[in-house]
Parts: sequence; structure tokens; C-alpha cells
Amino acid sequence: MNRDKQSMHLNRYVFFLYIVAVLQVMCTERNRLNPIDPENPVTEGKPRGLHVISKMDTVILSWQAYSNKNLEQFDIYRSTSTDNSLNKIGSTSPTHTIFYDNNVYYEIAYTYQVRAVTPSFESRLSDPITITPGPTYLWVVDSSTGDLVKLTHDAQHQIFRCSFSGYADNLVVNPRDHTAWFLDIYSERIYGISGEGALSHRINNEGEVLDFQVFWSDSALWVSVTTNTGCELMKLTYGADVLSKITRFRKVIDLSIDQTTKCCWLIDEGMQNIYKIDPEGNLLLSAELNHTPLYVAAFSGDGSCWTTDSSRVFFINSNRRFAIEEAEGNYDGIEGIDIDQNSGACWVLTHRSVSKIDSSGKLLFTIDGFKYPQSISANAFDGSCVVADPYQDRAVIISADGAQVESIPNIQSPWLVCVEYAIQ
Repeated sequence: MNRDKQSMHLNRYVFFLYIVAVLQVMCTERNRLNPIDPENPVTEGKPRGLHVISKMDTVILSWQAYSNKNLEQFDIYRSTSTDNSLNKIGSTSPTHTIFYDNNVYYEIAYTYQVRAVTPSFESRLSDPITITPGPTYLWVVDSSTGDLVKLTHDAQHQIFRCSFSGYADNLVVNPRDHTAWFLDIYSERIYGISGEGALSHRINNEGEVLDFQVFWSDSALWVSVTTNTGCELMKLTYGADVLSKITRFRKVIDLSIDQTTKCCWLIDEGMQNIYKIDPEGNLLLSAELNHTPLYVAAFSGDGSCWTTDSSRVFFINSNRRFAIEEAEGNYDGIEGIDIDQNSGACWVLTHRSVSKIDSSGKLLFTIDGFKYPQSISANAFDGSCVVADPYQDRAVIISADGAQVESIPNIQSPWLVCVEYAIQ
């Protein structure tokens, strides 16, 4: 009997120890589910999902929300490329997972980290994230996904990515209202996308659209369209109302607007001529060229323009009644040109290379290694340019002096690029 009682007491004690062990395990597992527990296998005890973008001189930082009833606040820390020390710059309430840093300067790299705080504990710092703010944005058409992507000034972070159906051509951006415009060559529609990524305008066209350009200050477009009777050059509002229509041209294949005078340069392939018209469509100047023109790009600084055939680049000074001068260099298979609206330099895109010509027509440098690049856009802020090189699955930034060629991350097959130099 005594032995039975001893056995019963022993069993009760073993059961008690078992219950204590189970409770300890449960408490341990419960703690491990706490997002600020350093042993949490998912969070590792630190805020996660940091995302950063810049809009002009403001950096916007966001991160994943926490479900912790004891959470008191989030603390935000920052270091810079000019000061490596990590300093606390602000806090947010536990329900706010977004922070605006308005105390930033252009072309300085800022690195951010976030920490969760309870009354008795501070989490580990989040993984760092870095951004360099500035006055530009980069728009890219990614043909692999059918997306229009807007990137930050440093081209390292996506502001948004919006999908569209069709095949985009001729990407143009208005820096005054921050809209981006592109042509869908399947539907012959021109679409306008707001600076926040929403579809804002749709312009239907009766005929094949050869080219279009946007007036920055007038909320209007010049559109060249082929019809059954020939070619029409129309000035349209954003709402597709016709302001003027010109039918004197045979086939206008390329347009460029001088945003200072609002005059438009155009190439008429049917006549092998280049023309300059005023904002109402009145003819100002015309010249018959001794080459077959392909591209034209206006320089708003002095009213001049650049034009090309398939292998040569020409400078046209309209102030001297169409004085045409050939620039240095020979360029096999020209795919496009763009003008630095600050310096007047001309960037030239060919099948295999990118070249830069200064405003006097002197060839500065040529960079090889491209494979049928499709688009080039000059950056007037720092003198660089961006090139879409889709057959090598890359978009690259070429520095003003040509010394650096930097690939842009997370863009698989860039077809079109356009730098927006934002105007406040």
C-alpha cells in the first residue's frame, strides 16, 4: 500500500514536471513569434520591408507594420555620404509606418535604418537602405513585362510600376505637370500617365501615328498622322480637341519642340526637307537638305536644332537663316539623338555605340559595346544620359564625361527611356 502511494505521488510529480515543461515551450514559442524578438526566425527582431523613394528634396521611407500591443514607437536613424555617424532624426507612432525626411539635399547619399521601441526594450536596427535625392525622375518602358516604370533620381528605387496592353513607342514626359506620354502602335492611341501612375488621358487617332511631341506649358501636343489622303500634322489639347491642322506636308516622321519659343522643328521625309513652324502652325523657315533626314532635336537655349541622316550629324542655326554645319565623326546606323538642354551637347545613338558631341560640333567621345540600343535620353541636370539597350537586358547611365557606365537594377528589357528634369 505504501508502495502504491509512493508510485502515485511519483506519477503526479512527473506529470507536474511535464506540464511545466510544456508551458515553458509554449511561452518560448510565443516569444519567438514576437516580431522584435532577436530569435524570431522571420524578422530576426528588427523592422522589415523598408522601402524608400525620393521626390525632389523629400525622402519618403516606409516599412512593414507590427502587431505588438506593447509597441510604443518607431525610431528613424540616418547617416549620409558626408557624415557616416548614425543619428536619430525622428519617430513615428506604432500605427504609422511612413516617415518623411524633408531635411535633405541633392546629390548626397542618405542611408536609413528603423528601430521598434517598447517601454522596456529596443529592437535591433533594420537593414540599411540608401537613396540619393535630386530633381530628376527616370521613366522606362520595360518590354519584358509591358510595364511603364517610374524611378527615383538615382534610378535605384521604383516609385511605381503600371502595366499596359499593347506596344509602346515614343515615350515623352512633361516636367511641368509630370505626365508621361507614349504611343501604342497597335491601337494608334496616345496615352497620358499621371505622375502618380494613373491613366489620365487617352487620344484616339484615325490613321497611323508617325510621331508626337508635347508642349510643356500649353497642355497640348503636335501629332503627325498618315491618312488616306496624305499626312496631317495636328495640334491637339490633352482632351483631343483639334486646335489646328496642317496638310501641306507629305510625311512628317520626326518632331521636336523648342520649349522656350514653342516653335516646332519637323522632318518631312516625303520632301527631304526640314521645317520650323510657330505654335499656331505657321511656317517660319524651311530648307531642302542634301541628305535624307531621319531625326531632329531642338535646343531651347538658342533656337537651333540638330538633325541626322543614317551616318552623319548636322547642326542647324536658324538665327543665320538655316546655316547647316556637319559635326565631327561618322556614325554607322544612327538610331536617335537627344540634346542636353543645359549645355547644348548632342548625344548620338547608333547600332553599336553612344557618342557625345559638344555644342560646337566637336566629337568628345564614343562608347562602344551596345547591341541595337533603342532609346536615349539626355539629363540636363548633370550632363549624363540614359540608354535603353534591350538586347543586352540593360539600361545604362553614361556620365557627362563618359568615364562611368552604370547599369540600372531591376529593369529586365528596357525599350524606351526618358529623363524628367522636374520643374517646381
